[in-house]
Amino acid sequence: MRSRHWVILMTTFGAGGCTTSHNPPNVGSLAPGEWHAITVDSRPAIPGDVAHRPTLQFMADSNHVAGSTGCNRFAGPYTLNGSSLTFGTLAVTRMACMDSAINVQEIAFTAALGAIRRYTITGDTLTLFAGDTARLRFIR
Repeated sequence: MRSRHWVILMTTFGAGGCTTSHNPPNVGSLAPGEWHAITVDSRPAIPGDVAHRPTLQFMADSNHVAGSTGCNRFAGPYTLNGSSLTFGTLAVTRMACMDSAINVQEIAFTAALGAIRRYTITGDTLTLFAGDTARLRFIR
């Protein structure tokens, strides 16, 4: 049996205003359900197994967001106010990831979360933008 040691790292990811293509954002358009990454900084998300890719899940009843970086888990509060979506301090586990490609993706994923300022939802695809750049793309 393998033992795991968990360390909680507190990190702050800030996000500014977010908008959908045609309607003001609301958590109902983001929840319920888990969003699975399909791209991180225009690169296909890894691994090929969708269940182990980075994820996001918004919980409207508690104003919390949770997910996975593809290696580590994170959770914390968010505030949705009109067209503004901000993330509070997120707790992130710090398990060692044996795959260096997953480590590189985790760094890019967490950096992208901190830069996100808006989103669009088209069908079952959620796209998170930093400026005009699509940094993260997810499917349900």
